[in-house]
Amino acid sequence: ASGSATTVSFTAATGNPDGYLVLRGNGATPTATPVNGTTYAIGSILGDASVAYTGPSFSFFDGGLPTATKYYYAV
Repeated sequence: ASGSATTVSFTAATGNPDGYLVLRGNGATPTATPVNGTTYAIGSILGDASVAYTGPSFSFFDGGLPTATKYYYAV
């Protein structure tokens, strides 16, 4: 199935984080609060958002998204 796609980029955090967790909200900025030390799988639901990315990179490709929807991301 085709859909919409985007490349998401963000500024590296200060310090030395082990990695990043990026949440995607549909129509509003995610307000969910992840639990430190918990492993989240891409696609899993966390409160009002879904996990779009986990890993060490400052950018990632987010594809297969439904069209005509505005997405918001929180790192």
